Amino acid sequence: MLAAYAALTDPMVRDKGSFESVSGWLLRVSGEQFSFQESGFSDLARTAALFDQTSPARAPACLVDGWDEEVLGCSLSEYVGVAQLLHVSAQQHAGRFDPAWLEQPQMAKVCSVIPADTIREVTERHFVTDQKAFRAENEARRLSRDPHLRRFEYNPLRGRPFLSGFGPGYLAPSSHLVAPKGSPLGLYYLGVEYFGNSFAQELGDLFEQYIGRQLRLLPDVEVHSEVIYCDERRSVDWIVVFDDLVLLIEVKSTRPTQELRLGVLDRHGSCSS
Repeated sequence: MLAAYAALTDPMVRDKGSFESVSGWLLRVSGEQFSFQESGFSDLARTAALFDQTSPARAPACLVDGWDEEVLGCSLSEYVGVAQLLHVSAQQHAGRFDPAWLEQPQMAKVCSVIPADTIREVTERHFVTDQKAFRAENEARRLSRDPHLRRFEYNPLRGRPFLSGFGPGYLAPSSHLVAPKGSPLGLYYLGVEYFGNSFAQELGDLFEQYIGRQLRLLPDVEVHSEVIYCDERRSVDWIVVFDDLVLLIEVKSTRPTQELRLGVLDRHGSCSS
């Protein structure tokens, strides 16, 4: 059934068996399916491990004290807490969250940790859009007019998973998109939007050090960071030495472009513009 689904609705599969056909199809399907294999709550925990518990190797210009208040309008822990609250609400109430619920007695403990005003402001600022704004962003981000390719393209609900104007409070049509807003990937897009590419570079450095932290948890190995040789050339990011092998690890945190997710490749297998 899955093979029939892909075969019937993928108009870009032309020359069956060719490199371009197969590689493009794999890129589209991976971009569409891999996000459903993510663990939302694990990603929320990884946010603290990456941003709060890992030290950068280079002095940052963006990721300095107070960057979270500047970008998010609250502390990082409050933002992740709001994401978790909204996710649970959407899961338990058919995709809905109503700020009026914060006045109910059972929410007193939650609001004692994150003030109700903060929850409202962060929700409105980062999680909610209306129908008009949704349609405008949807049209602006389209690369193809083919309806069969729409599912591979950017979904504005990834940026703002709740919609206003559908009854009391807000409605999340795809509730699984709420928790990723508090993940490192969700913060990546917010930081790049605010600071530009320098945030991506600094987060890449932080991610590299985070991977090193995980590698050092391996028992009975030696872990070495990158080595500079021939005056200016650099080795891979991490070298892990076991008794019977040496593992070379290059850390990358680049996000795929929409063209790449659509599988638009040139004859050499690289993404064409």
